[in-house]
Amino acid sequence: MPGDLNREDIALLNRVLEYEGLNSALALQIQKVLIDVDTDVSLSMSATNHLVNTVRDVAVCLERQDIVLAAYLMNLALRFRPEGPFLQQKVSEYQHFLLAADQGRCTINGTVLTFPPYPPAALLRSLLDGSYEGKEAELAISAIDRDDRVLELGAGVGFMGITVMRCCEPAHYVAYEANPELLSYIQHNQKLNNISFDIHNAVLLEEESTQPFYVTPAFWGSSLLQPKEGGYQQVEVPALNKHLVMAELLPTVLIIDIEGGESAFFEGLNLNSVMKIIVEIHPQILTDSELTAIYKTLIDAGFLLDFKVSGRQELFWYRRDIKEAV
Repeated sequence: MPGDLNREDIALLNRVLEYEGLNSALALQIQKVLIDVDTDVSLSMSATNHLVNTVRDVAVCLERQDIVLAAYLMNLALRFRPEGPFLQQKVSEYQHFLLAADQGRCTINGTVLTFPPYPPAALLRSLLDGSYEGKEAELAISAIDRDDRVLELGAGVGFMGITVMRCCEPAHYVAYEANPELLSYIQHNQKLNNISFDIHNAVLLEEESTQPFYVTPAFWGSSLLQPKEGGYQQVEVPALNKHLVMAELLPTVLIIDIEGGESAFFEGLNLNSVMKIIVEIHPQILTDSELTAIYKTLIDAGFLLDFKVSGRQELFWYRRDIKEAV
């Protein structure tokens, strides 16, 4: 029904026009809304319908990039069409997302996780819809046995370690996470889930040193490799000798998700104790030559890639002398 568009609404729509993720067709529709209305004039029915449809479509377009902005827009649309079932559903969905973002807490398949508040929209959605680390968890649960010794690189907020310990009960589990800000979240998540495993703040490289590490707003994108775009914070983290760590732990399983660092990690590494590897590769970061070198290293070391169970980037490798792939 007809209503008034106030100055705050106009400011919100102008803010949307400045958003880089908005496609040109929707931007033109927003511009038309701004041209057709005045802050002091009641909208006609046709103008109201155009406003609601445009703002709704923009919110859906932006929801994976900026959930806060999308929520503002969808609430604006609902204000002018309060009986709209789709608008009601999306506002409720966004409220759920924003509450979780504010609290920094979710549950994925029985695992309770806390995380830094207000992560980017794509990361938040994956945490809330249960897809976060979904393929890696599936591979790990299928592959890891009770007598395995697991080494994880890139622990994040501890989801993989907690999931593996809860579902597989391996003999030993050691995780490394480079981002110092995440250590407290891992420890808290261990307590919430009554799970214990060793966690260290370090990266594994050729030699012991101190290494620059680049922390991004989405914790899953932080890396040893400096981002080419977007915001980040550089911190210094300890680097341990990867050869000494491998020799001491003698892991039978590797779980690796280190945002492009997998190339340097596998180079020259003794994998004699390892029987199974779950690794996420990052073609958006590494070159074809670097990715090919990883494959060659693993094949030369006696591993086969299980094409049946691997994902697009989440790969499961196993020793040739394992008679049947998991």
